[in-house]
Amino acid sequence: MAASDPLGRDAVAAVDTTAQVAEILDLPTHLRDALWRVDSAGLRRAPASGGLVVAGMGGSGIGGRLAIAALGPRARRPMSVAAGYSLPPWTGAQTTVLCSSYSGATEETLACYDAAGVLG
Repeated sequence: MAASDPLGRDAVAAVDTTAQVAEILDLPTHLRDALWRVDSAGLRRAPASGGLVVAGMGGSGIGGRLAIAALGPRARRPMSVAAGYSLPPWTGAQTTVLCSSYSGATEETLACYDAAGVLG
């Protein structure tokens, strides 16, 4: 009797009840969509001389974590993810703070938004 492949299509489908493999395989499409959205927004460049903080809980902060991982030591300014109620202590008026919340009402992210507003 041949053993079934533990990484075969049927075995993966049996445990991947939320279709995460399909999401992973669709990552290039998601990245193209994200780049299109950024380009379409027509945002002006900001110097971010004080670094970048991405404020977001869970999946809303993943973009910041991915950017930090991708840039690593090549980043010329500090980068951080704020996944709580406060910004990093080094955050100042020259720091760009990007707040990300899927619902738009995440308490921790809104607290960071308010804190960034106080900093200027």
